[in-house]
Amino acid sequence: MATELERLARTEPPVADLRLRPVHAERYLALAARLPAVETLAESFGPAFTFPDSLPAPTDTLLVTDEAQLERHFRGWQPGEIAAGREPVVAIIDRGDPVSICFCARSSNTAAEAGLETPEPYRRRGFGARVAAAWATAVRATGRVPLYSTAWNNDASMAVACKLNLNAYACDWSIVDGIGA
Repeated sequence: MATELERLARTEPPVADLRLRPVHAERYLALAARLPAVETLAESFGPAFTFPDSLPAPTDTLLVTDEAQLERHFRGWQPGEIAAGREPVVAIIDRGDPVSICFCARSSNTAAEAGLETPEPYRRRGFGARVAAAWATAVRATGRVPLYSTAWNNDASMAVACKLNLNAYACDWSIVDGIGA
């Protein structure tokens, strides 16, 4: 199966329209359906962006260095997770608590990809774009390239990309287990 997937991937042509599925999408899905533990499959599909050199400079953000600061509005953060690769974690604070955060979802020595979370009561206030801009600036200060990706159908995340005038450079298409999707 790995050989067939690699062969198909090598024959994928470059595309000008990032909204197009891979040419061999149906074949990839058919191959993945043969895996023994897979019951249902779902596609995850969306653009990947770079941040422009010039970004708005929000002054209302703070760095979060302790996961305990996230307890009120964000679940699942483990002690030591920030220092283990999620930093910088940049937040907008309301009444002493972070209400929108941007952090490293993935990170290497050369680039970092944004993870952005804003709890429902604080959405649609422009917090996402402001905290993402501050995060990108903080990542650049470490010598890495800040990146952002989302799904085509994630309207809120696409709005952040639009507000910040992010530059689409690629599209991520993947197959995921449909049970958790």
